Amino acid sequence: MRIIVTSLWLLCSLSLFADSPATSVNAPVRVGVFEIPPLVIESPDGTMRGFVYDYFELMKPHLKQPIEWVSFANWNELLQAGEAREIDAVFLAQKNMQRLSLYDFTRPILQLRNYFFVRRDSVGPMNEDTVVGHSVAVIKSSANAEYLRDKFGSQITLIEYPSPQAVLQAVASAKVDTAVLNIAIASHYMKAEGINNLKLSEAIDYQYNLAIATRSDQPQLNVMFESVLDHIDNSRVEALRLKWGLVHERETDWSMAVVTSAISAVFFLLSGYVIMINRRLKAEINKREIFEQQLANLNVKAESERQKARKEARTDPLTGIDNRRKFEEFMRSQIELFMRRGNDFCLMIIDIDHFKLINDEFGHDVGDVVLREVSHSVKKIIRPYDEFGRIGGEEFGVILPDTDITEAKGTAERLMDSVVAYRNHDYPELAVTVSIGLSAMRQGDDFDTLFKRADEALYQSKEQGRNRVTVG
Repeated sequence: MRIIVTSLWLLCSLSLFADSPATSVNAPVRVGVFEIPPLVIESPDGTMRGFVYDYFELMKPHLKQPIEWVSFANWNELLQAGEAREIDAVFLAQKNMQRLSLYDFTRPILQLRNYFFVRRDSVGPMNEDTVVGHSVAVIKSSANAEYLRDKFGSQITLIEYPSPQAVLQAVASAKVDTAVLNIAIASHYMKAEGINNLKLSEAIDYQYNLAIATRSDQPQLNVMFESVLDHIDNSRVEALRLKWGLVHERETDWSMAVVTSAISAVFFLLSGYVIMINRRLKAEINKREIFEQQLANLNVKAESERQKARKEARTDPLTGIDNRRKFEEFMRSQIELFMRRGNDFCLMIIDIDHFKLINDEFGHDVGDVVLREVSHSVKKIIRPYDEFGRIGGEEFGVILPDTDITEAKGTAERLMDSVVAYRNHDYPELAVTVSIGLSAMRQGDDFDTLFKRADEALYQSKEQGRNRVTVG
């Protein structure tokens, strides 16, 4: 049974799986969730709380669309609804090979380690070396299930259950040998269900890096949501992790616990020897933890460098906006969407009037300032999911998805007025205007014909006196 909870004060720009993507500013965006404390908790009065909702509070000042929370009974139902395009977005999804054909993923916003849980009467640790030959309970259709199935195949008996409660009950009642879950989630359900005969064993080698999933055929959604995440303060996110118990847990030394219990029962006089072994084991564990932390730091640094390189390869260094390569990639994706689904969009080409004279009279440093200020003026007018790039020396391009030519012309005129309002305090006599060529995608167009028509419209704006918009 799905329950839709509308929260008009939370604003979001997600749209995933919908047949008609919610790209209109006023259209509500359907975000699929299911109760899995402490991420999502449904109160008796029907209100929702948890890490997910607190995180949306951090995004609230930067989001511009209303959302509808669509609640599902379990993760499998949520995935089925996504494939049926009954929801627009999935918040906190794990990226894996099976999902890349459907989704684009933002940067990770929450990391969770997963552990083996066993009954208290189990002997010895449960880990990826000892799990072979055992039965393992996991949440149905989860990334954990896909990871274990891919790694172990028929070496383990993998049994999928619809919910965390069912997974824990299965191992508690000895239907399976072990279960794989996150500690924070498992702890909540063990307390709520009164399960007290389970204990934590060791971590699996697979960590959740949960992100926001957006439609792969709507790349502007991923770009838009990444821009929202740029505004999130990491210190506030860490505070939310602590609030909801979503911290990185240390592994339990089960091997030492078994040795201690056996020796204390049979060889009590050898306790001193046990203590010595325990200290050695702890020292080895500390060394391993230090090594793992160093490795994690190196991975974070390497990923940061890769992201920096990817951004630099697609960013104009002077203005900080997208460069021609990134702009053309986006434009080609919009043309493909138009051909497959008929999604309208418009192309705008902007050229700074008399830019050479500005450079000659005021110098190239002032010219660079003008380029940056024009970029700033454009960004104030366009929407977060519109594409904006520098495509030439003093030439810029804007792509307006899901926009007809009338609406696009209004945007162009407001943009032109915004540039005219710019004043340089050091050179008050400096006046800046732009000419704009505008064209809508039509049946039979390809990249070159659409670009040529907008460029010819720009030429007409120049010929007719500049500081004007011409539709081609």
